[in-house]
Amino acid sequence: MSGEGFGRDTVLLVVDVQNDFCPGGALPVAEGDAIIPVINAWMPCFSTVVASRDWHPVRSVHFEKWPPHCIAGTFGAQFRAGLDTDRFSLVLDKGTGDADDGYSAFEATSEDFERWLREQEVHTLYVCGIATDYCVLQTVLDARRLGFEVRVLRDAVAAVEVHAGDGERALQEMQAAGAVLVTGQPPECGS
Repeated sequence: MSGEGFGRDTVLLVVDVQNDFCPGGALPVAEGDAIIPVINAWMPCFSTVVASRDWHPVRSVHFEKWPPHCIAGTFGAQFRAGLDTDRFSLVLDKGTGDADDGYSAFEATSEDFERWLREQEVHTLYVCGIATDYCVLQTVLDARRLGFEVRVLRDAVAAVEVHAGDGERALQEMQAAGAVLVTGQPPECGS
């Protein structure tokens, strides 16, 4: 597969690789920075890369469960330095209301993600990002419920682990829903 990538019916979805979810952020995931080089290595394999981001208001019911994080327009809500954002064809803002959590990329308010995928004739999503046990999980479950084929890049996700083992349990739940876990390096797809 050297020099080639996946077809136009396949999209890479990068979930919530934002400052507040990486070390030093308001709601840090221990391995948040470690997955960035892996994600960047996969990007050249896709003609289309989509990213989601939490884009919360200052006041939100979401902050009854979590510390305030990824408040729209703040440094914490920005994509993490080092992530190749130049490859993003579409950015999905989610959690923008004060009455929702917005875990899934399919809950985006900036774009109807399902409709967008159907218009692009996308059949398969490769999913990576933060956090395995929340936003990645809910995005994958929604994608499967909507009939999309899903591949989860196991080496390019990181879990919050509120409870030990949450990340592994989330991966098992994704598999049970029909997602395929992909481990290892991307094929050589050029740059």
